[in-house]
Amino acid sequence: MCCAASRRDRSRLSRKKRRRKRRMSSRPRFAPPDQEQRELAIDPRHSVLVQAPAGSGKTDLLTRRFLRLLAGVDDASQVVAITFTKAAASEMRHRILSEIEKAAGPDTSRSDDDSSIEALARRALQQSRLRGWDLLDLPNQLRISTIDAFCRELAIQQPLLSGLGRGLDIAEQPRSLYRRAARRTLEELGSPDDSDASFQLKQAIETLLLWRDNNWTDLEEQLVDMLGQRDRWMQDFVLESEQEWGLLRANLEGPFVRAVTDALERLESMFATQPGALEEATSLACFACAQSGGVLHRDLAEAAEFPCGPFPSSHHLEEARLAWTCVANLLLTKDGRLRRSVNKTDGFPPGSDFEKQRLSRLANALATVDGVEAALAGVGRLPSAGYAEEEWQIVRASFLLLRRAAAELKVIFAESGKVDYIEVAQSAQRILAPPGEWPSDTALSVADGIHHLLVDEFQDTSRRQHKLIASLVAAWPDPAGRTVFVVGDPMQSIYFFRDADAELFPRVKNRGLDLPTGDAHFFRFAPLLSNFRTAPQLVEKLNTFFEDVFRLNDGSGVRFSSSSPMRGASTGSTHFTLHLDFIPKPVSSRGANARQEREAIAKAREDAQIWQTRQIVSLIRRHRKRMQTAQARGEKYRIAVLGRTRASLAAIAQALRHAGIPFRAVDLEPLAERQEVLDVLALARALLNGEDRVAWLGVLRAPWCGLSLKDICLLTGADDPALVRAPIPALLEERKHLLSFQGQRAVARVLDGVAASRRLRSSLPTATIGTWLKSVWQQLGGAQCVTPAALVNVNLLWKCLDALPGGEPDLLGASLDTALASLTAQPDPDAASEHGVQLMTIHKAKGLEFEVVVVPEMQSPTARGARRMLTWLERGLEQPEHSDEVTEFLIAPMQPRGGDRGRAKRWVDAVYRQRETQEIRRILYVAATRAREELHFFARPEFRSSRSGELALARPRESLLSTAWPALAEEIESRFATWKDERQQAERVSLAAAEESRGSNLIQMALPLGSVSATPSLLRRLPFDYAAPEVQEGPSRTPRMDPGSENEDLYERHEGGSASRALGFAVHAYFEELARLHATMTLDAARASLAQIRPRIAAQIRAAGHPHGEAERIADESLQTALRATHDPLAAWFLAPRPGAGAETRWTGMIGGSLRTLRVDRVFQAGNAPLAPEDGTWWIVDYKTAISKGQDPEQTVRAARPLFAPQLEIYAQVLRNLHGAGTRVHAGLYYPRMLLFDWWEIRA
Repeated sequence: MCCAASRRDRSRLSRKKRRRKRRMSSRPRFAPPDQEQRELAIDPRHSVLVQAPAGSGKTDLLTRRFLRLLAGVDDASQVVAITFTKAAASEMRHRILSEIEKAAGPDTSRSDDDSSIEALARRALQQSRLRGWDLLDLPNQLRISTIDAFCRELAIQQPLLSGLGRGLDIAEQPRSLYRRAARRTLEELGSPDDSDASFQLKQAIETLLLWRDNNWTDLEEQLVDMLGQRDRWMQDFVLESEQEWGLLRANLEGPFVRAVTDALERLESMFATQPGALEEATSLACFACAQSGGVLHRDLAEAAEFPCGPFPSSHHLEEARLAWTCVANLLLTKDGRLRRSVNKTDGFPPGSDFEKQRLSRLANALATVDGVEAALAGVGRLPSAGYAEEEWQIVRASFLLLRRAAAELKVIFAESGKVDYIEVAQSAQRILAPPGEWPSDTALSVADGIHHLLVDEFQDTSRRQHKLIASLVAAWPDPAGRTVFVVGDPMQSIYFFRDADAELFPRVKNRGLDLPTGDAHFFRFAPLLSNFRTAPQLVEKLNTFFEDVFRLNDGSGVRFSSSSPMRGASTGSTHFTLHLDFIPKPVSSRGANARQEREAIAKAREDAQIWQTRQIVSLIRRHRKRMQTAQARGEKYRIAVLGRTRASLAAIAQALRHAGIPFRAVDLEPLAERQEVLDVLALARALLNGEDRVAWLGVLRAPWCGLSLKDICLLTGADDPALVRAPIPALLEERKHLLSFQGQRAVARVLDGVAASRRLRSSLPTATIGTWLKSVWQQLGGAQCVTPAALVNVNLLWKCLDALPGGEPDLLGASLDTALASLTAQPDPDAASEHGVQLMTIHKAKGLEFEVVVVPEMQSPTARGARRMLTWLERGLEQPEHSDEVTEFLIAPMQPRGGDRGRAKRWVDAVYRQRETQEIRRILYVAATRAREELHFFARPEFRSSRSGELALARPRESLLSTAWPALAEEIESRFATWKDERQQAERVSLAAAEESRGSNLIQMALPLGSVSATPSLLRRLPFDYAAPEVQEGPSRTPRMDPGSENEDLYERHEGGSASRALGFAVHAYFEELARLHATMTLDAARASLAQIRPRIAAQIRAAGHPHGEAERIADESLQTALRATHDPLAAWFLAPRPGAGAETRWTGMIGGSLRTLRVDRVFQAGNAPLAPEDGTWWIVDYKTAISKGQDPEQTVRAARPLFAPQLEIYAQVLRNLHGAGTRVHAGLYYPRMLLFDWWEIRA
């Protein structure tokens, strides 16, 4: 009673606090400067495009509009919101339901403002009650999802049109499927098929192999990468005849033609401002060509006249490009400046003073033309007006290979029963805009169910997603009363590597949403100005800073929009700090002291990095007291270190660990690189392969053993060449007496653990690899060797190992590496997310906020994208040539191995790099605007040293610092001048001191300011008298035993040999699918759909090592078994959909003091006996594929119950842990091949 009264008191206090908060929130506030735009944004009559800079309250605006739309629709599902992350979808759903829940409370304040969120939630609640939605109890009616989930929803609704049936299981790691498709495609090279299509494919493979120096592995890897990006290059190109290939070539060469034409026309107009300039340049080029013996400017000298536009063909255009290239080479120096003097090398030998004067006058005249130097320099970077023939053959071969690989991938999807997100998105697009018929009846039906569409983070949409949204809007049967609301911020478009296109947002703003019909859906534009996140002092500084950063037009169409602070002033004084340390630029000198000079520069750069890392740790230390104070008050105080890359955060993470400062590293460190994980993997490989010396040495060096290097040398026989290749286990037995006392004790413990592991494996043959390995690791004392943070990572590894499809063999193959590749170390559980330190990349920080933000390594250059089979870029046309052509494709072939890239690839690469460079300043904006109170930039600008010893700043390139240079240059140059003076003064003092001491202190002086003495390597190990825990070994059979010692999958699920086990696996898979299908359709419909997964079942059986014929037979037999069972009333009874029912349910929890995972075939709530109508009893059903041979089936079933009852008793224990000790539980064994059901009650 006391506890209940206490809960009631707390509940009353909580309600009072909520009422006070509501009353405060409903008071009139000072209207923000963008109030009119905010009112427009929630107006349900208009489609609105909202530009929402950082901190402008975007989520609040989405919540308000969604609530307002709910109040005006007949069905809650008619309002659809799409986000790009699960976290954003979850946050929006929580905000909406939270406001409706507040509105349903008894003390809801009544705001006079109809646009207040309280009033909007109240009207949405009223509509919910009027229409019977009951949103608070049935919140899944709210259609708020990621765009991937939205596409999956469309595909599931129309399984036939999507082409996927109901096989929509998403492969979280689809790269293995891509590799199978790539390998199967390349293996066609040896196929006996002599059809025309096969011949063309083989020819394409041979062409590409020769282009890449016959590197089969390289070509396969390129193909795998391209399949993972096929949504970018899988276009509706028809390539069945030479004419169609010719049309494709003309289409792909169009961007080259446009680029060259635009550049040459611009040059012509520039030269036209100086009458006679082009003729004079031509005359001088001819003179230089003659003087050089035809070496210089031949393309121009041999032309009958200068080729000027318009150009009737690409051939004429190419001649003009070559001519202008000659003009540029004549007039420009190597650094892109107009020539003021020439010599014999340039084609002007002694005695040609008159021609030299003519060239000088021409250069002086052109110098008055603005931009002429840049325009001439750009000629050399232009592509040819079309592909070279060899380039085109590579492009064509690549298309053939990619299209075949994409077709093979579809087959593999069908075989495996899994697809990737790209396939789901393409299926959704086929539903909304099927080829040949638009809009289809299905598209109209799907679109008709959506009256209002909201799209979050619109700046991150790709062209494919843009097209999907446009297809949906265009398919509306009647657009009257329907709206599209898109919100985003082009300044935060930072996902170019995921195909996000920053130019789409300004394009939609200016031209509307391009629809497949050729029309456009237009929006009212609502730019937000308020910043509710950041302290006013910092807002003002960031406005000034980014106005300078964004001042230059980079061609992306993204402009900076300043913000108005809406927060109260902060009490602190420091808000935007630039931390600098200057470092020497690397040199490539070859003098006598070149090596020493390079080493000295490398040491100085390393020391500067260490010094700045220490500064960051010191800064965090100074804020820890504030974090503790905030924690005591229940407030947030977060410090984030945001790196451009993971590598830029590695040294900081290590320094924080050494300093004992807990932090949360978000997707920062690969799990496979953590030492505790490496130790476990070494243990696994050593146990499975006694010949693996490297793995065994890792086991002996790991903390649970910790052999010294001296002992390891004695053990491995480093002094005896005959023992170099001897297995370590044999050496342990033969030479352990040579070890130190501590070493012998440690080795004995390891040997005992290995012996126990073998006994455990033989007694638990069906235990998963992770469960078995965990027991061995605990026996060795591994759990006592790791910190709580490391233990979290090891637990993640156990789950990864349990999920390996092949079990033990996968530990020695590539499957484990593939599984680990996508996993990262888990955050330190001691680091709080609300008042602590977090390390993450800038991309991970998008959408978050922190009181203090630190951006390190700003001078580090930005990494470039990986090489591809085809360099591919799609971009919008400023002036579409045809009504249905709004984009162009820039495509270039991969570089030949060891050869030149070619003009096409150089130009496309340059355009691609320009897009990446444009994105850097948006990345900087995202990083800076995460800060609420303080922002700290850490950079190490480089300087050059001349031969005279003069130091000069080097302009940074392609980095966050180079992007910030327009705003920071003045301060950096000023501080560099001060630093340089201080350095020179310090050198003079040092030289004087050195002269006075005559070298007595040279060693101390040689250490730079930031140098750090080496930290000794410490060997961590258990105490030598550590006693290992006993391993609980299970018996070889399965008698009744204590459930607390049960391991996952302790009991063999499928009896008999491998064929019987495969049959059991297949039957279980069919029953799981039946339960899943029956949850959304009748049993008859589920029965009719069951055969769709047969190819996947057969493929999985083949993958387990069974011959093709046997796999087909087992797949057929298991399918017939499942279909026959669906006519059994008992099977229909336990497969029926019920609340809380589960198929192949996994339970994880503490059993016998250990974390265990169990898998139950079928669990549900029903009556006290089969087919009884009540629902007060929990049933656990296990499927068994045994069949009686020559004896009474019922006798077989009775004899089998004692074997399997202990397993079901364990399940019952877990079920009672979940639902209460008094829960009534019945267990059953269902034999589908005999249509028998053996059931009994398991008493508590």
